[in-house]
Amino acid sequence: MKTGADPEAGDVRVNSPVQTTVDELTRLERPEGMPKRGPRANDRFPPVETTVYTVDAEIMRYKIETDDQDYHVVIRDYNGNPRRTMVVELADPTVVSRRSPFRDSMAAVRAKFNERFKVTTKWKKNRARALITGVGFFDFRHGQIGLAPNGIELHPVLDVKFYDEAP
Repeated sequence: MKTGADPEAGDVRVNSPVQTTVDELTRLERPEGMPKRGPRANDRFPPVETTVYTVDAEIMRYKIETDDQDYHVVIRDYNGNPRRTMVVELADPTVVSRRSPFRDSMAAVRAKFNERFKVTTKWKKNRARALITGVGFFDFRHGQIGLAPNGIELHPVLDVKFYDEAP
């Protein structure tokens, strides 16, 4: 589900991203019936997990996760509450099913991120301002740095635009 290979991936409203903030996303209610621990079934919890969101964010830190090779990126609002953070994940497109409608977007995001940052298994704190667009996803606490209190993430990230890029 985190990469769009689930049967409900077609329900995600990719062409109408919702502009929001980290602060707003981290205040959303976790859906009733969502497991607090352990792996989830392929069930999406609408409307959050069928919505694509865009946030104006400051990238605070990032690293590659050794278990799934995703880039774990901690962000906060660029202009907003500096204490509210959340995680966005840049999935490894080489392990994503070809069925995923998000695969090409995920590959483009990873390539763009790699042009800008050298991602390793150690935390890096190179900061940057970016518009980050991704699918809403509720995760559970399992020791992630930067995780929002409600577990909201953008996973997968479908687009990133750095503010200092040429138009």
